[in-house]
Formats: sequence, structure tokens, C-alpha cells
Amino acid sequence: TAVQSGTMQEAHLRRMGYRHLIFTTEPEVLAALVAGQVDLALGPFETRADIRDFIAEYGFDYLYSETIPDEGVAMAVCKGNTALLASLNIALDGIRDDGTLASLENRWFE
Repeated sequence: TAVQSGTMQEAHLRRMGYRHLIFTTEPEVLAALVAGQVDLALGPFETRADIRDFIAEYGFDYLYSETIPDEGVAMAVCKGNTALLASLNIALDGIRDDGTLASLENRWFE
């Protein structure tokens, strides 16, 4: 199985103890699949309209879809940068309150 390094898919394969090859970028993962270096590629491919033509062109198919648990995402702010932290929190509160965040989550993560 090919997987992109630093992704939740890589972390999942490690947690499960599965053998896999790690590539730096998603195009490298897909190139390994095309070249026959691997038989499977794990990634967020099924929901990606931008690679559907690629999948069809090479005659690939989706084996199955699996929800991989993750710990969510976060932003890091340098310790002591309270002005930036306050600005980010205000902006996040704003997009939560006006429904923008929910709209983005529904569009990209459901």
C-alpha cells in the first residue's frame, strides 16, 4: 500500500501495523500505483472530483471506503503572541456564529 507521509492515512496504517510504502506527495503515491510499485493506494481519493479522470484513465477503482478516526485539526500560535491568538479566536467565533464553518464542514467533510 502506498500512502502520503504525514497524513492521517499514514498514521492509520502505522496504528494498524500494516506494511506500506511512504511517499512525500500525493502525485508520488499515485505514480507508484501507475508504475505497479504498489497494488493499493490509501488516501482521500473517493471524494475527490479533481482525480476522477485520472482514476478512470488508468482503469483504477475504489476498493472500499473507510472512515479513519483522527484527532481533528489545530492551528499553532507562537507562545506569547496573544494578539494573534485573540484575532484568530474572534475570526473563528465569527464563522461559527454566521454558519460559514458549518457550511464548509458540510461541503468538504460529509
